[in-house]
Amino acid sequence: MLRFLLPTLLFFCMQATLLSEQAALETVEREPALKDVCGGYFEIGTALTYDVLRKDPATCDLIRYHFNSITPQDELKWDSVHIRLGIYAFRKADAILRFARDAGMSRIGHVLIWHQQIPDWVEYRSTGRQCSSRDLLERMQQHIYRVAGKYRGDISHWDVINEAFHDNGNYRNTFWYRIIGPEYLEYAFRYAMEAAPETKLYYNDFSIIQPGRRAAVIQLVRDLRSKGIRIDGVGMQGHWELNWPSVDELDATLNLFREEGIQVCITEMDISVLPRAWSQPGADLSLNYELKAELDPYSEGLPQEVEKALAKRYGELFRLFRRHADIIDRVTLWGSTDACSWRNDWPVNGRSDYPLLFGRNRKPKAAYYAVLEAMTEHLDNDDATGTESHNDRGNITENTIGDTDDEAEAGNKDEGQEDNQTPL
Repeated sequence: MLRFLLPTLLFFCMQATLLSEQAALETVEREPALKDVCGGYFEIGTALTYDVLRKDPATCDLIRYHFNSITPQDELKWDSVHIRLGIYAFRKADAILRFARDAGMSRIGHVLIWHQQIPDWVEYRSTGRQCSSRDLLERMQQHIYRVAGKYRGDISHWDVINEAFHDNGNYRNTFWYRIIGPEYLEYAFRYAMEAAPETKLYYNDFSIIQPGRRAAVIQLVRDLRSKGIRIDGVGMQGHWELNWPSVDELDATLNLFREEGIQVCITEMDISVLPRAWSQPGADLSLNYELKAELDPYSEGLPQEVEKALAKRYGELFRLFRRHADIIDRVTLWGSTDACSWRNDWPVNGRSDYPLLFGRNRKPKAAYYAVLEAMTEHLDNDDATGTESHNDRGNITENTIGDTDDEAEAGNKDEGQEDNQTPL
């Protein structure tokens, strides 16, 4: 009997899921779009993974409605796109960028040179011996020319270098630094400038409010510019917490960048509500800790008082961004809903975090409304830092949702490349 009822049960389950997703989308469409309320000040972006693109059309609808900038979260990192020496796999990145292009969104490249999420072959020869400086520079140049060159004129910003400094301002002891020396940053920006001359080039790092790291980043910008090497700005990663960093620390850092003539993007923004598993803030992917009940206090849902605290935090931060809109080009949230946030699995796998503006049901949270309020209320010092040059600030305009990209699955494989597709 059950085997005859099973198809019917499956049909009704599917219908219930579709109705739930449609209800979530209708809720989205009744709310002001983030890109409209932020549009007079800066772009508002999100990170998108290939899995979300292929498996979660309702979340893609939400992204299309609210955001005007897309960053492939992992699909342009070395281990995804350059799997073996000279062997590239662009299908997943191409699908995300095509989605963004069809929706009229700007496309952000992340990241050309980093010391994580990178295959061993980059550092080592086939014999197992470490590459020479010359070998590694050749591999760097080939990678940047191929990847940045492929998307020349399509990607508007590239994170060229990611996380090269410690909090004290010393160089991070990566294999890039050990083999090539500190000059590797100069080479990377020079190669990127040659490969993508129309693209804005950024240095990206976390904890830039730390005086030592901040001073090192500012000095890097000075050094590159003194040598005629283009660097267009700095990405300040926003992997923050309810009480860290302070608004005053961020304000001071943004003021220093303004004095140096440095444009800024707020990148990878999310606000964790969970207790730290370790003593220091940051975003080091090598960290991983055992799941314990005290580190996962909201597995059954977020208490109202914490929801309010998160909303207050988002509101004060977006007020700060609005005051500094003359130097902030873009604010990118690292994910669109709590369900797809990397914070659920880092640095403790399996936790339930709530760091974004939309919940696991795709509905706007109190934090979303706090952002709307922050971006539309009157600020006494709106004109103090040059925001008067931003037109139609805070105006809400009619928006429509375009069609999804039915061709994303096919991709466009490079001639002679090997694809690293894995079954979904």
